[in-house]
Amino acid sequence: MRKIIALLPWILLHSACASLSETQCAAGDWYAIGEADAGNGYLAARIENHQEACAKYAVQVDPVRYREGYQAGLQAFCTPDEGFQFGRAGGSYSGQCPANLASAFRSAYDLGRDLRAIDESIREVDLRIAELREEAKDEDASDAAREAAARAVGFAKDERSRAQNRRNDLLYRARERGYQDAW
Repeated sequence: MRKIIALLPWILLHSACASLSETQCAAGDWYAIGEADAGNGYLAARIENHQEACAKYAVQVDPVRYREGYQAGLQAFCTPDEGFQFGRAGGSYSGQCPANLASAFRSAYDLGRDLRAIDESIREVDLRIAELREEAKDEDASDAAREAAARAVGFAKDERSRAQNRRNDLLYRARERGYQDAW
């Protein structure tokens, strides 16, 4: 499993090289491709992946149309609501938003990312609580071990409660800012 995780960046990097199919390259709607790339949070340098993919099919990329589409896509992507959703979905922001939109996007992105992190934390605590409950019921364990597991359940529940309060605060801030799908 660790080998797969270690190879993941290499796999992602090399799978990005085949960014477009032969049909997409041949259709060559470079404006729409640039717009979609920006809308999906990619950097403008993704055009290099497209150039490499399309070169296999002897198709040239139109960098001017791609950049025009990319800029239009950024205008739609670099909004606070999109930033919140992108952060909540686990997207990785690399500073591609124009300066006039970057601050509001980044603030919303950070809120979405924080919400995602707290949700992951709550899931981890829930798993730990389930494991501790099993330990507390383990008839093969000593009385002291079962009692310690039962006490640990209480501490974990307190931790979950604090995390849930933090989550509620983040959701309140998101709703207050009017972000879509804040629940």
